[in-house]
Parts: sequence; C-alpha cells; structure tokens
Amino acid sequence: MASESRETRAGFVWLVGVGSAAMYGLTYIAQRSIHLNGLVVEYPGFLYRSPRPPDFSLLKGELGMYLFASLALVFLYLLLLSRFRPGFRWTGSAAAAAIILPVLFNAGSLLGRPYFSSDVFSYIAQGYLADQPGTSPHTTPVSDAIVTPLGPQLSEFGWQGKLHGITPYGPLFTNLQRVIYTAVSEGDKVNVPLAILLLKATVIAASLASAALIWFVLGKIAPSRRMFGTLLYLWNPLVVAELAMEGHNDAVMIMLVLAATALTLLGKPAAAGFSLVISSLTKFIPLMLGPPLAVFFWFRHPSRSRLIASAAAGGLMGIGVAAVLYLPFWEGADTFMNIRRMSQYFHASIPHLASVGLKAFVSDQAAQNLSSAIFGGLFLVFVAYFSLRIRDDDGLLEACGWITLLYVLIASPLLWPWYFAMPLAFIALKPEGLLLAVVPVITLVGRLVAPLADLHDNGFVTIDFARNTNAIVAGLVPLLFLLALKAVKIGSNPCLGRSST
Repeated sequence: MASESRETRAGFVWLVGVGSAAMYGLTYIAQRSIHLNGLVVEYPGFLYRSPRPPDFSLLKGELGMYLFASLALVFLYLLLLSRFRPGFRWTGSAAAAAIILPVLFNAGSLLGRPYFSSDVFSYIAQGYLADQPGTSPHTTPVSDAIVTPLGPQLSEFGWQGKLHGITPYGPLFTNLQRVIYTAVSEGDKVNVPLAILLLKATVIAASLASAALIWFVLGKIAPSRRMFGTLLYLWNPLVVAELAMEGHNDAVMIMLVLAATALTLLGKPAAAGFSLVISSLTKFIPLMLGPPLAVFFWFRHPSRSRLIASAAAGGLMGIGVAAVLYLPFWEGADTFMNIRRMSQYFHASIPHLASVGLKAFVSDQAAQNLSSAIFGGLFLVFVAYFSLRIRDDDGLLEACGWITLLYVLIASPLLWPWYFAMPLAFIALKPEGLLLAVVPVITLVGRLVAPLADLHDNGFVTIDFARNTNAIVAGLVPLLFLLALKAVKIGSNPCLGRSST
C-alpha cells in the first residue's frame, strides 16, 4: 500500500500531542463547570451549596464544550494510531514522543481533582473506616463516615457520601486505603488534597505499569504490533480520563491481571495463579479469566501433573495472602455481603434494561433474578466457548479480550465508563478484527455517558433517565455495533455464512 511507505515523524506526533493536551484541558474545565452547576450536598448538620445555582442554559454550553473536546480527543487518538499501525514506518524521535506524551498527560492529571466521580473521596472514607478499631469497611457502609469529623471535610469537595454503601473492593485495596489515610491524617484533621494526590499517583503508576506490561508481552510474542498495541492503551482518552483524571482503582486490578497474563505466556503456572488471585483482591472480576488461563496451560504445559501442582501452589499462596489481608477486617460470612448484593443489583446496564422490561410480567425481584440468570448464563457460555478455542498465544489474548468486553456489555450488573479500561488493555494485546473495530465505539460512548451521574445529582435528569440512557448508549450501542459488523462479515462471505454457528 502507498500509505505504508509514509514515515511518521516527531513533528506530527507533537502536533497531535499538543492538540490532545489542549482538549484534556478543555475537558477538565467542562467537567468542573458541569459538576458545580447546581451542586448541593446536604445531610443533617451539614449543607454545601455551589455558588452557581442550577442553570440549564449554561449547562447546554458546558455539555457542548465537553462533547466537542471528547470528539476531538477520539479523533486525534485515531489519527495517531493510524500512523503507528503495523506496516507503517516511523522515526525513533516519533516513537519516543509517542511514548513520552501520554506519560505527560497522566502526570499532568495529578494537578487536578476528580469531578465526574466521587470514588476517590469514598476511598478516603473507606480508609478512615479501615483505620478505626473494631470497624470494617467490608461490613460498615461508607456513608457512616458522614457523621464523623471526616464527613464535612470530604463533602466540601462535593462528596455525596449518602449514596455510597459497603465497599465492593477486595482487601488488597482496603489495606492500601488505610495506609494512605493514616499518612494524611492527624487526629480528626485530614489533608484531603494530599490523599487525592497519593491515590491518583497510585492509580497513574499502575496504569503506566499496565502499558509497560503490554509493551513487554507484545515484544515477546508479536514485536510487529508492539508500538501500535501499547499506544492503543496508553493514548486512549477513556483510559486517561477515567483512570488518571478521575482516579479509579481499576488501574491496580488491570496491572495485576496483565501480570498474570504475562506470566501465563511465559509458562509460569504458579506465579500466574498467584498473580491472578492477588489481582482479585482489588476487585473480584479478574477471576473470570481463570478458565482461559487454565485452558492455555492445559494444552501447552509438558506435564499436566506438574501443572496442577504448580497452579495449586500458586493459588494457595494467593489464598494465604488473602487471608492475611482480610484478617484485620474479618466479620465471618458478612465480610462478603456487599459482593453478594452487588451481583444482584442492576444499575445502568443491559441486564438492568432487561429487568425493567421483565417487570411488566413478573415481580421486581423475579425480574432481577431472571435477568441475572439469562445474562449470567449467556456469559458463562461465552467464557467456555472462547476458552476452549485457545491453542496458542494469540488465541489466549483474543479470548481474554472477548471475555472482558462481553462481561462489561452483557454480564456486569453495573456499567460505569471506566469498566471499559480492562477490555481496552486486552484488546491492545490483540488489536485485530472486531475487537479493534469496537475500540473507538467504546471509547466514545464511555466518554459520552460520563456526565450522567452529575446531571442526576444536580437535578437536571431523573435517575431512570440517567440509568436507561447509560445502559442504551454504553451497553446496547456497542453490542449492536458488534452484531452488525458480525452480520456484515458473515453476509459478505458465503462460505463463512454456511459454516458459522
């Protein structure tokens, strides 16, 4: 192809980088404006009211600014990727700039505070609960911190603590929260800006480590797509915005589960099993990748008896670490109560849409149970299907990409924009076919739905509107896009159409 003879130079990369930096700045300004437009935090004994009352005419301009910046960031992202795809040539200075610039985007995000998510403030409150003798954030709702001296200090930053319940995170992150809280508190006084800085620094370091792991893995198994795959993750606007700017702890989980995948590809079953268990101690969803990793080892390991022994040893070490981390917060079976509740609570997802429709025929609880059974069962079928097809390195990476993406789209009871970060990390390892085609779609829809929580909190939209819009735009649109592409692919290949299942 003629385009493949073109050489990407550093000037082009810096031009895209400067444009992206400007759009991240505009995004930050728009998010701050939307967040403060009518913000009210109120509970007994405390009231915080933004100096800006709700103004719908002003909101239209703010949303327009946000939409423009989001579209521009996705365009610039795709423009950059197009010049680093396999087959293109680029100078060493262009490659260096392409790596340095997104690192600077991440580092620059440390200077700001989150506006579209209050999770970082809840992390601080959970650290406070973890630090209190006889109190466990795994059984005590974070909203209890409202009536402590910490409550007003966080609420002055717009923390809607009454909306947050028991922590859904594992003990690894709970202990990290406690360490950071201890470092930033003195008596009843908490240095909230320093806590935000430390939490965001942890998340950014983990996200950059994930990019390094993608670079390492692709260097081992597919050097021709190493630069493209690394930049697909590192430059992604959703990854930068949701992890670096907003500080979501998914970055820590992604780093650890990518480490488990890298160890699997290196043929280290004990270390991979240990890393997979450790990754689930931040959030529990990495356990869904146990089947594809196990199948990969089963067909590739020279001795299945040694494989079983090694994997069991790694898993047991991980369980031992989990026991130690859980020990300060152990409340028996109640320690896992919120994990059970979260699996049955649908919010702004495709299972949520299905349960809303089913409520016309059955009770609310029956609708939730039926929706959970349908989509949970369908997801398990997909996990089995993609896992059993694995025979080589690329097969493992493709399976992980599909499993993590389909979990977000059809199985997760909740769907928040930052949930797309883990599928994007695995797609970066195998950026081909339908998985690559869906990247701009999930990136864009993830950014488009991000303001909905603030629009609801500030009284501009109802909770049902926010939930249903999020489910349709972030869940249904990407799923229909994939189905349409699959139908076109099958329809354009008669032989494929006859053999397709």
